Amino acid sequence: MKSKRTVDYDIDMDTHQALLDHRKATLNVLLDRIPELTTFSEIGDLLRRSYDWVRVRLIVHPERLVKFGKQYLVPKGVAEDFIRSVFVQ
Repeated sequence: MKSKRTVDYDIDMDTHQALLDHRKATLNVLLDRIPELTTFSEIGDLLRRSYDWVRVRLIVHPERLVKFGKQYLVPKGVAEDFIRSVFVQ
């Protein structure tokens, strides 16, 4: 039977806070780049994910999206919530 290896991480509080601040700053930059109405591919570009990856997750609630012809557009508030939820994972 194989034993699990454990690694002790000794991160001091200053380093931990610096990592949290960096993550928060990155999230704020991403949120600032979102226009009032955006597409799945634009959100995918921000997150470095595919258009399809974003579409599959957002189309679950089509009532939150704006239909423009055959295309769905994502309002800024919905896009911000989505990016926050992905970024937290």
